[in-house]
Amino acid sequence: MRAVIYGSREIRTLKALAVGLCSLGWTVTWREDRDAYKAGQEASTEFGLAVTDGIRGPMGVMCREYLALGTLVLISDAGFVRRDLHYFQLGVNRLNWFPEFELPGDRWERLDVQLRPHHAGTYILIAGQKPGDAAHRLSTNELRALYQDWAQELRKLTRLPIRFRPHPMGPEARPDGLETIPGLSLAEELAGAHALVTWNSTTATDALIAGTPAFVLGPNAQAEELANTELRYIERPYFPNDLVRRAFFNRVAYAQWTLEELQDGTALEFTLGAIASQGAHGDLAT
Repeated sequence: MRAVIYGSREIRTLKALAVGLCSLGWTVTWREDRDAYKAGQEASTEFGLAVTDGIRGPMGVMCREYLALGTLVLISDAGFVRRDLHYFQLGVNRLNWFPEFELPGDRWERLDVQLRPHHAGTYILIAGQKPGDAAHRLSTNELRALYQDWAQELRKLTRLPIRFRPHPMGPEARPDGLETIPGLSLAEELAGAHALVTWNSTTATDALIAGTPAFVLGPNAQAEELANTELRYIERPYFPNDLVRRAFFNRVAYAQWTLEELQDGTALEFTLGAIASQGAHGDLAT
């Protein structure tokens, strides 16, 4: 079994995954200069698995080309929950992948995160995103235009005030005419919000944990299956019941791993086994 890793040996997740793959009997080949990837020339059937970190630069092309060959692609990135504990997601053929079947709650309980009950709120919170991020590839101007369009539509649908929370790495995308409250944490803003609106930000996941309905208006959001996707429901948004929400986060916990679990093969054994049981490759998120 041969695997190819695209990225520097200094990337912690890739270094750990290389060790994990070797422990499971894989032979690993490194392609450290992933920016040198040449479309149509490098994807090869000699590898049974391709691995990278994030989908930056030409890695989106790499993923699509290996998938076209029927080769599984694993993608590491920042985790979904409790990043302070250094968890990293391990996506299958895309970012924000979760197992499709029910799972026990042991890993979620280990995270010690409380799912707060659904609460009422007095404003709508639009959450900004980092311009140019691989999750959406939208520029500062494109994001600002999106936020302004959402605000315009929301004003037709509700009398609730609208706040904007800029991404710390994208304050320049702030739209005109929306209130921003400096100094508040995300948890504090979610606690008073009727709903959160975003493109595909991880803040939607945070909102569902905090008891706040989420609206995701772009593709490939972490929380898409439990979120609203149309602003016309802003006055009476959907919010999942406790059983549905807990079942979802049980699965989330089995899609993020510590470096130790990436290195000792635990993450790989589960993830590759999950794909085998699901019986098919997923679609690549681009």
